[in-house]
Amino acid sequence: MANLSVRTIAEKCLGKSGQLSLKEDIFSTPPYSLRRRLKHIYRHRCPPRPPSNLRITDVTESTISVAWKDNADNEDGFELIWRGERVAYTDDNGEQKVSGPNRESYTLTGLHPGFKYCIKVKAYNSGAKSRASNEDCATIPLPSEVTRFVDLQRQTPYEGFIYYTGEWPSGGLDKGRLKKIHVPQSGPVDHQVHFVKGGFSSNDCNNPAAVVVLWEGETSTPEQLKEIYGVSEPSFGPLKSIPFLACLGSAVGWDPEWLRIDLIVILD
Repeated sequence: MANLSVRTIAEKCLGKSGQLSLKEDIFSTPPYSLRRRLKHIYRHRCPPRPPSNLRITDVTESTISVAWKDNADNEDGFELIWRGERVAYTDDNGEQKVSGPNRESYTLTGLHPGFKYCIKVKAYNSGAKSRASNEDCATIPLPSEVTRFVDLQRQTPYEGFIYYTGEWPSGGLDKGRLKKIHVPQSGPVDHQVHFVKGGFSSNDCNNPAAVVVLWEGETSTPEQLKEIYGVSEPSFGPLKSIPFLACLGSAVGWDPEWLRIDLIVILD
């Protein structure tokens, strides 16, 4: 505990000024010992000393690890505050409380590629927060290719085919281009997935000129993507989703409620 007098406790931790009477309620309720009461107030009402020397120690495609020096002896935990900025994107700002005293590191997760994040930390207890530490910044790198997925929902069968619809992304901050569609293996028997080209509908699932067929385990080519979407690398963003319309033959005996499709994308 810091060497705090009754007067200092009153002014800095309780918001009182001038002389503090020992007969006030804060000193007449348990624990009755003045020393114990001062310790209790210091532990729960005095702002902790702020952390210092915050620095970024590691950056991955979605995380930033930070470390700092803990200067307090009355904290319950720490609060990380960050702001994320990227030109033409909505800011990604946030706070994260980390409970437990004496911590000096943490890893933030779920961060977005291409954003520059500036991070600082405060110590807190049940009654107050410290001032913020210094700030350090780093940018999440843009990967060359990443894998995402879309779950297509089963619709009513039509003329021997079950069709599935969906779109990706649904909100979020991802922006980039679709490079490949991959149909994952779902069982010991391979099945064909018919991707309906733009300008056609589920009524055309059985029309060879209206679909691009991929077997389970197969990945699309740029030419096949161009057949489906009109361009070999269709773009996407928070306000621009890529639609999917795919069909399965109802006679194959495989008609899941959801059809998962892997997407290989480049994030801009």
